Amino acid sequence: MISYYYRILIIQPIMATNLTENYRIKEIESPSGIFFNHLTKIKTTNSKWKLSVYVNLTTYDGNFEQIKKFQKETVKHCLKIAKNTEIVPIEHFVIWSYLCEQFNTTTTSYIHDIEKTRQQINYAVSRSERYKRGLINGIGRLSKTLFGICSDEDYEFFDKKISEISEKQIRVIHDMQQQTRIVQSTVHDVDREMVKIQQTETAIISNINKLESKANRVGKLINEMEVRQIMNEQTEELNVLLTQHSFQTHNLVAIVNTAQVGHMHSSIISATNFLAELQQVRIQLDSRENFAEQVTIQNVHKLMKMSSLQVIRVADTLIFIIAIPIVDTREYRLYKSIPLPIKQKKSVYALIQPTNKYLAMSEDNVYSIYIDDIELSKCIHMQEYYICSNTQTHYIQETDNCEAKLFNSQDKDVIPKACEIKITRIQKLVIHKLDNENVWLYTAEQPTTINIDCTSGEPVLQTLQNTGTISLTYPCRAITKEYELTPTRSIVTKTSYDFIPRVNITANMKQYQTSRIQDDFPKINNSYYPDFHSLANNAKQLDLLLQSQIDDSIEYVTVSNITYVTVGIGIGILVLIIVISRISFKLYKQNKLSMSYIKALVNTKSVDDIQCVEIK
Repeated sequence: MISYYYRILIIQPIMATNLTENYRIKEIESPSGIFFNHLTKIKTTNSKWKLSVYVNLTTYDGNFEQIKKFQKETVKHCLKIAKNTEIVPIEHFVIWSYLCEQFNTTTTSYIHDIEKTRQQINYAVSRSERYKRGLINGIGRLSKTLFGICSDEDYEFFDKKISEISEKQIRVIHDMQQQTRIVQSTVHDVDREMVKIQQTETAIISNINKLESKANRVGKLINEMEVRQIMNEQTEELNVLLTQHSFQTHNLVAIVNTAQVGHMHSSIISATNFLAELQQVRIQLDSRENFAEQVTIQNVHKLMKMSSLQVIRVADTLIFIIAIPIVDTREYRLYKSIPLPIKQKKSVYALIQPTNKYLAMSEDNVYSIYIDDIELSKCIHMQEYYICSNTQTHYIQETDNCEAKLFNSQDKDVIPKACEIKITRIQKLVIHKLDNENVWLYTAEQPTTINIDCTSGEPVLQTLQNTGTISLTYPCRAITKEYELTPTRSIVTKTSYDFIPRVNITANMKQYQTSRIQDDFPKINNSYYPDFHSLANNAKQLDLLLQSQIDDSIEYVTVSNITYVTVGIGIGILVLIIVISRISFKLYKQNKLSMSYIKALVNTKSVDDIQCVEIK
């Protein structure tokens, strides 16, 4: 049921379409505010099995010393024959000496070449060597890490197990506790050389015995043709062995060189043997565990690619430790969360800011994993999926993650509280390229003309409106005033499982009364955004924006009231000053009149005069 619902969700949001064979332009109907770009699958791992293959380098030494012994014995008996005048005419001495010298020169050149190569090997495996104590009864043994990181405990563990294999004369040890399988292996080309030596050893020894018998003869001439035949056979047999060993020595150089750069040479273990060992490991796994790929000959290169390698040397043993990830049977779909701007009014757009750049959802939409760029870079990247370790799985019903909640949201009018809604102003066309697809998201504030040029035929003009997608196939190109869209020749997957939630961000915006948003928002340079992520990063959180504007309004009212009170007080003081001034002026005039009256009384001589004065 869930799977069916999931498919409906993929198809439902798409609206009007301009479709041709080479391009497609679609407007997105669902105003969700977020877009999930499907990338690939994710497999999780919390453990690794170690398959250890070791090679004893003394095998090469034993072969080489045996060949040198054959060569010396042959030269010794040849020269003895040449110097014995009783069995070889004196006039033939020069001929026999030349024959012996020719054999010696030919074989010695091979031997010197092999010895020089052996010096290179010894130098490579002996650099930065150190003595580890406590490996064998506290005495210590010469050990070295050629590639990777290996602790003292690792040295001790492998040395102990390899000694156990040698003592018990077994080929393999399976350690469940350490999740390690140790396999004794000789380079299979060296095995063939050993068989070759065994096959020719009898003939070589027989020839040496014959030469010795001829050299020790007394008083009777030898059959020179017979001895020459023996020498020719001996030369041929030894040259074959020396040629083979020279090749194997150079092969050992290649093994050591590849080990130093973190690779295992193909001659260490054959593909058939490698698969056989993995099959044995697979039997031990839990029902919820498996290898990331089926154990088949076709998948050997994939199994090796996902594995890590350590190479160490303990004494004369070269050990290759292959760590193969064991994955959980539950797989996840990996999405890249992209904010999707939805228009609210002129130039004002709302979107949902993702809490994590990547979201992994289980196939049943019950479990989720949140990943960032750093964590994803640590995952093993295969062509069709990632293998990630140390991931934290979340049960969606109990999580507060916005993106995970949106996947299971049944109510399109309610955006989960965990989601962060942001708002921004868009004045120009903004385009965002999707990963692994020749598809671009776009948002156009005004109808924008786009030129589609597919090389064959005349260019086609289309109009971009609102928010939607542009799909192109090679060799088509799409050109606008600001952008040129060029598809790649090949993409990882042709099937798109991109997802758009059913929620309606516009319906959710009503509770915020977006009409209160001021027309001058936001006060940032928004003339150009390279993609939707940068657009979201420069956007303002809606709650904070509205609260900021409310605070600005309150501050404005407060400042205005303070201004009115100040002006009122000033006017009152001014009026009071004017009133006091007028009263003071009147009092001054009255006081002046009184003084004039008193002066007149002082100057009067009689009452009659006073009356006269009053009459006057």
